[in-house]
Amino acid sequence: MTFHAGIKPWFAIALICLLGIIAYGNILGNKFAFDDYTVIEVNDQIVKLSNFDKLFSHDYFTFAGEKSYRPLVTLTYMIDGAIWKKNAVGYHLSNLVLHILSALVLLFLTRLLIKDNIVALIASLLFVCHPLMTEAVCSITFREDVLCSLFFWIALYGYIHYRQTGRTMMIGVMLAAYLLSILSKEMGLAFIPVLIVYELFYRKRPESFVIYSATVASILVITGFFLLLRFNWMKNPDDFFNASVFSVVTLIKTLLLYWQLYVLPVTLRVIYYPQFMLSYWTDILFLLIAMALTAGGFFVLRPDERKQAAILILMSLAALAPVLNVYPIRHPIAERYTYLPAFGVMICYALVIRACMRRFDKRWVFAVLTLLLLCYTGRTMARNIIWEDNFSLWSKTTRQNPWAVEAHYSLGHAYQMRGEIPLAIKEYSRTLQLDPEYFDAHVNLGRAFMELEPPQFHKAIERYLIALRINPKKAIVHFNLGVAYGKVNDDKRSIYHYMQAIEYDPSYIEAYNSLGGYFAKRGEVERAAAYWNQAVTLDPTFAQGFANLGSLYANVGDYQKARFYWQKALQINPSYEKVKRDLSTLEKSIK
Repeated sequence: MTFHAGIKPWFAIALICLLGIIAYGNILGNKFAFDDYTVIEVNDQIVKLSNFDKLFSHDYFTFAGEKSYRPLVTLTYMIDGAIWKKNAVGYHLSNLVLHILSALVLLFLTRLLIKDNIVALIASLLFVCHPLMTEAVCSITFREDVLCSLFFWIALYGYIHYRQTGRTMMIGVMLAAYLLSILSKEMGLAFIPVLIVYELFYRKRPESFVIYSATVASILVITGFFLLLRFNWMKNPDDFFNASVFSVVTLIKTLLLYWQLYVLPVTLRVIYYPQFMLSYWTDILFLLIAMALTAGGFFVLRPDERKQAAILILMSLAALAPVLNVYPIRHPIAERYTYLPAFGVMICYALVIRACMRRFDKRWVFAVLTLLLLCYTGRTMARNIIWEDNFSLWSKTTRQNPWAVEAHYSLGHAYQMRGEIPLAIKEYSRTLQLDPEYFDAHVNLGRAFMELEPPQFHKAIERYLIALRINPKKAIVHFNLGVAYGKVNDDKRSIYHYMQAIEYDPSYIEAYNSLGGYFAKRGEVERAAAYWNQAVTLDPTFAQGFANLGSLYANVGDYQKARFYWQKALQINPSYEKVKRDLSTLEKSIK
């Protein structure tokens, strides 16, 4: 294979697709990991396209399991769920396809910016197999970064195409793609600073100032609409976290870390903490090597190419701006944040390699490029294996980073899902040693105490009460306390906390169900029926609620209603054995 200016588009596309499949094909064997568990694996609502209307209501956060409003991403999960149910292979396949599509968009975006087929092909090949992209591709719930970037780059392509050619048709493409980008993730708001950088350096008088003004106004209107939607109309009232305070020193260290990972992706981690960034001699060594390679690359570029590279780096910095913790974010440092800004960095790499082809023997440069792609691909494939499942991911992460609080918590959760409760308690306790205010660790430690043999309900209650001190309005903690107090026969506190759960989350079906059970035991038929009816009204597919109503009315001799509700339960769940037996017994007794 030889590089030449007449590279055929079909060949470039086929090569990118092939390398993407080789690099990420082994993720198809992975299971759900990281946030995939809560958002998809145990979320039965996510597989139902009938929940489409919830994408635009305040039920979104309960139904989607998301902390922020990202409806387009949730819609893709729903489509995957409708096709694949809870089979992880389909979700991973979607991530792989979206990643390859992003690489193809980068191919055409680079061609538009640089006007060089070779640079465009190299940039896309580097991107599609780069190990730093593994977090965004391997974790299904980080699809938000891939989707956001895909539409961001399409929008950028549309805008630049319009500014270079004056074709107004591209304005519509740009506006639609920009809207889809920000509906995938807030990071898409970086579109405006990226356009500012572009306009500052690629100045060209608009062919029609009126159309150009309307275009800018449309971008601002879409941005304003989204800001109102995301931070006002659809703000998650339950999204609380302790953000790191913005620091210029941390900002500089973060940028240096990201640059080192772009150039030498050897020290990849699932979790990064500002206080440990660049604190080991190996990190400093790799950073120095990365800076030396950068200086060498800058040296081989021609003056005009240096200007291009500087502009591209500025555009990448502008794309990174929303996640630099100037506006507080949950995780100030993460590998997935590098996905969107990668377009500028990859094009710079490609410019350097293209310049080397002019200065040195092309065969040697091609050999080095091939070796680099092979190293990147091998590193990516190895990294994919770490994301095989939650246990693999977090056990390896805790060994790599013993001080990683979230990793110990997540490993505890993985143990808990495997039924290894003592080991789960050990990891949760380690989490709380590192961070005594870790809310979720207190909650899950409480659950673990309840799952012990024999259960330790009083210890569970103690943990739940500490969790309530941290966040007193969390419905699930009140519900868990209701269950725990019920186990120690403290009915007064049990009912109080069930009621609190409903107050803070009026759609909490399990709380209505538990209240129905409590009043049914007391013989208060009307109150029990009221709570169970509320549960099945909130979720007409809640078979247990209909089954409970059937049993309630059977116990008081209202067999007509009992039959009606049991038949409803069987319509929803035809394999509901207890209801089958009860209904059969009822029919026989009536005959």
